[in-house]
Amino acid sequence: MADKKADLAGPGIGDYNELEKILPQDYSPLLTPKETQQAITALKSYIEENLSKELNLIRVEVPLIVDVESGVNDYLDRDGSRAPIGFHISNDYDKHPVDAQVVQAADKWKGVALKQLGTEVGEGFYTDMGVQKH
Repeated sequence: MADKKADLAGPGIGDYNELEKILPQDYSPLLTPKETQQAITALKSYIEENLSKELNLIRVEVPLIVDVESGVNDYLDRDGSRAPIGFHISNDYDKHPVDAQVVQAADKWKGVALKQLGTEVGEGFYTDMGVQKH
């Protein structure tokens, strides 16, 4: 298996050098790679803001970890071969400990969130589990 590189140039393209191989020879980008990423962010924000208004949606953050007892973490497979990463949190010197898991998928959580938010017919939310801030 080939080494996986950060996918900055787009789906299926590992980097900007690889991107240059598939572009026409006379192609000249209008934006630098940094400006391209900034434009993608601005476009995504524009779409999210306006589409959410039209569809009556709000943005909701998915938790990164959940209490094992909550039952809202989804498995990535049906046979249980890819179990979630679990760990113990010793809150308040273990007075209120939590056995936690890293969220793998949020399908069950979404149903719970719709109810907790008091979502009515014609309302909803969107989320993005893949957000990473550095």
